[in-house]
Amino acid sequence: MDVFVKQPADTLDYGVNLVKWLAKDDTVSGATATVSPSGLTIAVTQTTSTEPKIWASGGVDGTEYQITLTVVTTGGRTKEFEFKIVTLEQ
Repeated sequence: MDVFVKQPADTLDYGVNLVKWLAKDDTVSGATATVSPSGLTIAVTQTTSTEPKIWASGGVDGTEYQITLTVVTTGGRTKEFEFKIVTLEQ
């Protein structure tokens, strides 16, 4: 599982490139994300048909957040991807 570090004042995007996972001629039709525990603000944008981005801001210093991205494709596939964001004041 990938782990990323950000400061509480940062607003950063994290892309999930799905090219290797997607079947030929399949594309992302939707993506949602959840975070646990609460305290980190996230939003999903879909700038391409193969790489949704999760924007993260805020967070409590010293807290590790698990992000779960759920992707649905035009071919009917659903897949969850997970990574962590650690918020550290530096």
